[in-house]
Amino acid sequence: MVATNEGERSLSDIQKKYEPKKKAIDAESAEVDSLQKQLQALPATTSDEERATRLKAIDTKQKTLQRDAEDAQAAYQNDLQEAYGKVAQKVGATAVKYVQDNGFTLLLNVGGQQNAPNPVLWFAQTTDITEAVVKAYNLSSGVAAPPPSAPTPTRRPAPTAAPK
Repeated sequence: MVATNEGERSLSDIQKKYEPKKKAIDAESAEVDSLQKQLQALPATTSDEERATRLKAIDTKQKTLQRDAEDAQAAYQNDLQEAYGKVAQKVGATAVKYVQDNGFTLLLNVGGQQNAPNPVLWFAQTTDITEAVVKAYNLSSGVAAPPPSAPTPTRRPAPTAAPK
């Protein structure tokens, strides 16, 4: 389903929707890491009360971080499932029309069969119509292909000084 233009667009939209939450969770995680480092760097003369106060603050922030991450993950998965279901219904109808129009007598969905009770063990590659159905759906859906993603910049190592 994500091979279709609509599927790609939906996935991209969902990822954009959750990017701010991901950044917030990353910031929370960095804050917890910073507090833990500060705790470890405390001098030995720091009072037990001060250490206990800092440990409690770290524990509270860790619990909040965990809840926020779990809530965001559940919402993200929910949105993905909903988008997948919408596209799956449309692609399914396109696949049925395609096989009817092209004289097929059997259509098998072999995607994601690893854990199925009766997985397809073999099929002739020449009968795989996945790409043709995706193209047919993309044509009939009227949804334009998403723009290509910008390449991710790679970090170059910092130049090292030449030995003297």
